[in-house]
Parts: sequence; C-alpha cells; structure tokens
Amino acid sequence: MRATGLAAFGLFGVLAVSGPDRRAFLQGLVSNDVGKIGRDAARYAALLTAQGKYLHDFIMVEVGESIWLDAEAGRLADLKRRLSMYRLRSKVSLDDKPEFAVAAVFGEAALAALDLPGEPGTVRPTTPPTDPSREGLDQPTPSSPIRMNSAALSHLT
Repeated sequence: MRATGLAAFGLFGVLAVSGPDRRAFLQGLVSNDVGKIGRDAARYAALLTAQGKYLHDFIMVEVGESIWLDAEAGRLADLKRRLSMYRLRSKVSLDDKPEFAVAAVFGEAALAALDLPGEPGTVRPTTPPTDPSREGLDQPTPSSPIRMNSAALSHLT
C-alpha cells in the first residue's frame, strides 16, 4: 500500500485577480509569462521592484474568470496593496479569498490520489466548475511534482 498524507498550510492564502484586463495587468508586473497559465496549468512567479528586488512570490493559476495567487498569508495584504498601486485604469479587482485554504498532499501515491500527471504546473479542478462556491484546484508543485502537491481547498464549515 502506498501512503499519502495531507497537510494544511495556514501560512498561505489566496488573492484573486479578476476582470477583463487581469492577464495584461499581471503580465506587466510579474516575473513569469501569464500566457502560460490556464485552467490546467499553473506557474510560479514573483513581484519585484523596478530594480529587481524581491517583494513577493506566489503560484498563479486561472480559476473561472480570475487568476488566483497562492501566496504567503501574512503578507497577502501587502501584496494586494502593491498590486493596487499599479491598477490605474486597468479593469481588474483584487479580492482576498479567506474561504479557501492551501494544503499539500504528499507521498508516493499523491499524484494518483489527485488524478494528476507528473508534469510540474499541471492543475485540475477538484469540483465541477458549475458550483464556484465549492471549486478548488490540485497542482503539483514545481519543485517536487512526485512527492508534494499543493491545493487550494474550500474550508469545510
């Protein structure tokens, strides 16, 4: 029997970037190509200063009409503030998603348990997209696709 475990990461949260300009808005600000993300592909990226100094890092994935940023929960407000400074006339909104938690599924059987291929950055909705209030994502982390997967899960209340 192959063991699999689940660990919730209270240190991470989700910030949703929504609106018709969401892709162009983020493309001009983050360190990775926003064109490579989608409902089935996530990417690791960072927000840097104009001089290249690190400010924040996160995983980006498209969920419905939003791009979710899986980032450090304690600094999520600062990330939102910094992104808001660049909004100007862009048609985007930045919304915290406190109803979601970030978790990791790990072990030899993790990918099979989540029905994921081994390719880093691949994501899969965990629930049907017809019910957005219960939607979540499964994704292998870029650093260790076989041993750990991160997932945004709705809180069970």
